[in-house]
Amino acid sequence: MRTWYVLFILIFTLGTTLVGQTIFSESFDNGVPPANWTIDGFPTSWLSSNSAFAGGSAPEVRFAGSVNSFVGTSRLISPTMDMTGISGMIVEFKYQVDHNFPPYKIGVATRSGNGPWNIVWDASPTASGSDYVVFPVVNSDMGSSNFQICWYFSGDTENIIDWYFDDIVIRHMDAHDILVESMRVDDHYEPGEVVRPRAKLVNMGANRDTVDVSLSISVGGTEVFSEVQTINGLGSGYSSFATFSNFTAAEPNELYTYRVISHLATDTNPANDTLVGNFDTYTNERQLVLMEIGTGTWCQFCPGSAMGADDMIHNGHNVAIIEYHKAVNGGPDPFDNLYSTFRVNYYSISGFPTTVFDGVERIVGGSTNTSLYPSYLARYNQRIPIKTPFTIDIGGSGSGSNYNVDVRINKMAPVRDTQDNLALHMVLTESHIRYTWRGIDSLHFVAREMYPDFNGMSIDLRAVDSLRISRSLNLNSSWVGNNCELVVFIQDRNTKEVLQTNKVALRNLQPLTGVEEPIATLPATARLLGNYPNPFNPGTTIAYELAHNADMEISIYNLLGQKVRTLVKGNMPAGPGQVTWNGTDQNGLPVASGIYLYRLESENRVFTRKMVLLK
Repeated sequence: MRTWYVLFILIFTLGTTLVGQTIFSESFDNGVPPANWTIDGFPTSWLSSNSAFAGGSAPEVRFAGSVNSFVGTSRLISPTMDMTGISGMIVEFKYQVDHNFPPYKIGVATRSGNGPWNIVWDASPTASGSDYVVFPVVNSDMGSSNFQICWYFSGDTENIIDWYFDDIVIRHMDAHDILVESMRVDDHYEPGEVVRPRAKLVNMGANRDTVDVSLSISVGGTEVFSEVQTINGLGSGYSSFATFSNFTAAEPNELYTYRVISHLATDTNPANDTLVGNFDTYTNERQLVLMEIGTGTWCQFCPGSAMGADDMIHNGHNVAIIEYHKAVNGGPDPFDNLYSTFRVNYYSISGFPTTVFDGVERIVGGSTNTSLYPSYLARYNQRIPIKTPFTIDIGGSGSGSNYNVDVRINKMAPVRDTQDNLALHMVLTESHIRYTWRGIDSLHFVAREMYPDFNGMSIDLRAVDSLRISRSLNLNSSWVGNNCELVVFIQDRNTKEVLQTNKVALRNLQPLTGVEEPIATLPATARLLGNYPNPFNPGTTIAYELAHNADMEISIYNLLGQKVRTLVKGNMPAGPGQVTWNGTDQNGLPVASGIYLYRLESENRVFTRKMVLLK
């Protein structure tokens, strides 16, 4: 939930030389806190992070819930600014929250003369996610010669993992500017259910305005609803709702598109006049809920998560479970591997155990001797009813250490345009591993390998109805094929939500039946031969080989999965080749010591290896 607060309204008109101009900006390129900024309460919780999770560019601010355990409020406070003669402003910034569980608040507040803080924006997250925020400030602090603004966390830090934000801009208001802020509809409706559409509009301009608001709803490109409402006398900094007639979402397995437009002839910022979104009437059931668990054999409280995972299976729930074993300082784990490290970092897991449900819901913490089954069941019950446009079928054959696998994805309904960055992940897990740890004599669901690698395979299902992928699996000789499962899932990289999951025990593989679809084969057209020297300082040479002339890319990644540098990209000739990396990023700046991944991608094949930079 997000809220804007207007504490004291002044109606005014800005001079034309000030309209839209920037008053203040901060991109946190020189540390946290920046020069002349201060921190009120628990200062070590505020960090500079060499990441770009908020959607800007590295570095950015990170409020780390795991650094200090407290219940209270902590603020990152701007320098004092002279706002004399300025009665209103616009604030913009980008953020991402890695959520644990509610309640807590993140927000923005203003004050003048070191007085009390007045909230101008806040959010109470219920899931992980990111957003670009823009809102007006028109309150009693404006016009002050000693104005300040802060970003704050309030609540129990056990409930939040991280809050990242970046690219703060404070600017003058435009003379006339109506923002279509949101559309109050659900993401999903059952076929035949009534939709009660309401659009929220905010006057971001300096003057009171009357505005017409139109709503159109279409399905399959055909308009099925159209209406106009009028909002009279909307004051500067205020918001109001345009409430439209009820609409029945009659068609099953459809994706409805709505378009809301504010019609103000004098609007000087047309970029925010239109809002487009979707709601669906999907009927296709979720096959499995995916449970990904960050764990370790060194971990005192991880037995509770292991018991909870076992109980989910034993009680017949439709789940696929992957346990990512991760060694930490002082805690070795013989089942740690590159794939587990990547997924643990992908979810910003810092507390063990952490269980992530379908990429978006999580439980942090465990028990030494009590199953987490009740907590797991509650999260499972939240996810299993959510409908999806996809099905996943898995078939194949093989035995021992060698298997051929076919995966077929069927699109049962139209897909949102925003789902343009999907990944298909295939994860091999092994169970019934004899290993004594923390009073338990075995391990289950241990992540062994990911295909084609930890990044998954990019897929686009917006314009096709089905996709079939074939892959050969060559198991390590120490793994027992009869104890292995292949978990296949589709994940939206933009939101991290897992949209569909299926699994199969390798011993139960059977050929796919039904209509044969074109196979998206993964031919052996390239080889990533390695790098020398490794470890290295200051540079290393990466060798590769192409079977024929082909487009290819070799890039460097850190263990967070962030691209550090692209070394080569384009059409390259057949035969052996090599490229050198000198330990710098895309901007030519030296990177820190540590483990890096180099990745070759060519014709839908991905190869990844690990190297170590020592300084």
